[in-house]
Amino acid sequence: MTATQLTFEHVVVGVDGSTGSVEACRQAARLLEPDGRLELVSVFDGATAVRTGWNADRVRAELEDEAEEAASSARTAVGDVGRPLVIDGAPARALLREVIAAVGACIHSRLWQALFGGVTRDLLQWAPCPVLVARPTLGEGTFPRAIAVGVGESPESGHALDVATYLEQRFGVPLLTVEPVEALLDATHTDLIVLGDGSRQARRIAADAPCSALLVR
Repeated sequence: MTATQLTFEHVVVGVDGSTGSVEACRQAARLLEPDGRLELVSVFDGATAVRTGWNADRVRAELEDEAEEAASSARTAVGDVGRPLVIDGAPARALLREVIAAVGACIHSRLWQALFGGVTRDLLQWAPCPVLVARPTLGEGTFPRAIAVGVGESPESGHALDVATYLEQRFGVPLLTVEPVEALLDATHTDLIVLGDGSRQARRIAADAPCSALLVR
């Protein structure tokens, strides 16, 4: 198996029951290798329950129930391919090593407050793995329909081109190479952009893109 294929061998999706997280699950399932592992992670911060005093046990149970419901609904959205996982607090960070992390765009929810302070840009900046920021597309099962990749002279750009080319061949969809990378913000005829994490600008483009964005590392 090539290094490019390994990029899609293990994908972790943050789920919180929102429409955005369901979309992230759907897109992650499409990008996953046929024999890959998809984990649907819902996080609750049990430590916050302690601050409620004598209600702590009840509040913690409610938070855990909410997280389990979010994980279950995500499993329903993608079927048996997804493995639901409920985690209490900070240990969820360990799941983001050497996998793809996928998140619905602009989520400021219980899940991402627990993991990354509620800011998608923090995930793009600090996660040590590729990050998929999922945005709505037209029609289920059609993602991706067209791909654009930012190209340049950096090693990160070359890796992004390798990943984009692999996805082009795997899904049989058009691939557009874009230079300079900033022009990806105008990629209105694609539903996935791929770019290498070579600068703060790349992370900003992934956060602000008009379609789903895959930041590769």
